[in-house]
Amino acid sequence: MWGTSQRAAFQRSKDLLSSTALLVHYDSALPLVIAADASPYGLGAVLSHRMPDNTDRPVCFASRSLAPAERELKNIQPTASARLQRWALLLMHYQYSLVYKPGPTIAHADGLSRLPLPQAVTSPSIPPELISLLQELETAPITSQLMLWTRRDPLLSRVCRFVGEGWPVTCPSEDLLPFFKKRDEQRVESGVLLWGMRVVVPPHGRETLLEELHDTHPGITRMKATARAYIWWPGLDTALEDRVKSCLTCQQLRNAPPAAPICPWEWPGKPWTLIHIDYAGPFQGGMLLAMDSHSKWLEVFPVKAATSTATIEHLRSAFSIHSLPHSVVSNNATVFTISEFTAFLERNGVRHITSAPYKPSTNGLVERAVQTLKQALRKTTGGFLKTRLARFLATYRFTPHTTTGVSPAEMMFGRRVRTRWDLLRPDVHAKVLHKQEKMLEGSNSSRSLRDLPSNAAVWVKDFSGKAKWLPGQVLAKTGPMSYQVEVDGKLWRRHVDHLLARQVSPPGEGIDQRQPSQTPDNYSAGLSLDWDFPKDSPRNSSPEGEPPTKRVSPAPPGDVPAGASPMLSERQTEAGPRHSTRPHKAPVCLDL
Repeated sequence: MWGTSQRAAFQRSKDLLSSTALLVHYDSALPLVIAADASPYGLGAVLSHRMPDNTDRPVCFASRSLAPAERELKNIQPTASARLQRWALLLMHYQYSLVYKPGPTIAHADGLSRLPLPQAVTSPSIPPELISLLQELETAPITSQLMLWTRRDPLLSRVCRFVGEGWPVTCPSEDLLPFFKKRDEQRVESGVLLWGMRVVVPPHGRETLLEELHDTHPGITRMKATARAYIWWPGLDTALEDRVKSCLTCQQLRNAPPAAPICPWEWPGKPWTLIHIDYAGPFQGGMLLAMDSHSKWLEVFPVKAATSTATIEHLRSAFSIHSLPHSVVSNNATVFTISEFTAFLERNGVRHITSAPYKPSTNGLVERAVQTLKQALRKTTGGFLKTRLARFLATYRFTPHTTTGVSPAEMMFGRRVRTRWDLLRPDVHAKVLHKQEKMLEGSNSSRSLRDLPSNAAVWVKDFSGKAKWLPGQVLAKTGPMSYQVEVDGKLWRRHVDHLLARQVSPPGEGIDQRQPSQTPDNYSAGLSLDWDFPKDSPRNSSPEGEPPTKRVSPAPPGDVPAGASPMLSERQTEAGPRHSTRPHKAPVCLDL
């Protein structure tokens, strides 16, 4: 039962909580502990000092009831607040550590949250001057200077007035916008404007502080880290960056920038179009390397000295074998930039591309080849240099390249080259090709391929057994050695060996029957022969060397039409028209 004695005991407990027997004064030398808790209807907090005996003595208490809107939030949200990001930004100015403790272990904060005041009471706040660490700097000369500069500066004096009297709802002017955005975090102490724990420096003192920050040339990052702990003004980061960028000492001794992204050369579409050249030396006297960008084919020329004359001679030899390239890439060595070398490339229509100075990776294809060549020659011992170099080039050219997956020789020549490894397995195809090559070499030594144009007049071999050669006309070429010809209105297909060129008299000129006609066998125009072989045929002469036995006398001139072949006329007279002996069968139509 709640009576007078209970009320007196409760009041005595409240007085005791706020008495010196329990509370202690704030001491900047002692660590602070804040215990906070929340209930569904109230908030409670206790600010305490951690004493030397490891006990907590309260400095002050706080408690209030939740608003109706706040009561709708979950319990975790009133404890940490839904505006976690905003609170995190505010707490960044302080050094603290979070420790979780169950509610029963912080009964003082838990009790204040469960027995809050019925309404929020505005208690007089402690003047910040009493707890601010900057209070100790009141007597420092820099503080008086900042106070004087702040009071005389038109912009900062307005900001100080707004901080003391309250900011308007909207920003009054554009120059006040940086301060307006931070209006909830600003205060004025001893006439000095502060943003959190950072001093807002007036324009008169900014140059001096920039010089102090840049005294030992620490760099942009370290200067920003130091400045963000003590000072601030609008555009501070930009001012620090400009100071470092304008410092001649800092720029001359700065580190190299990040490496640029890799930009490979455009891959040519055919071999020996883009060539990379470089010298490997002094190594084994010196060597000139030329590598094809398409096939990765490598040429190596040993030289006694890296001179423009030697370079031109070796490149001329390579160009005579592989043709002239479109472009040649080299570094900026004197041997490649001398006028004699550039004139040689210009005369041959070759574009000369030089890499950036002191950047070997621009010509990285041949630079890598130089490294590979040196390693290979160091690993091989014994024998002459030319022998070891030839073995290295054979291995390099016949081995599939890591970039293309095909050997440089196959990419260069468009075929698979033969190596000693091919001897391990039988190659029937190679044997057949070898036999064919031997056969063609013997048979084609005295032969030449004849090409007959369209509409050409020819003598056509007749295999019907009546006449040996018939006049015809070439219509089209149906293969490398076959033609389609028209003979007496019929279309025949004949090999070039079965065709002979035929001379036709010009229009309007008659044929002198008394003159020999030009036939394949060179017989007289008026003769009709039973054996009509060319002179080179074995059948043209008998084994005993006697001429053919069957001959006929020349035909009368009137029997040969003008412009017609005398031989054809004789044949038509003797044999008559030729007809096919194939039996014909009428087609069966509508046989349903």
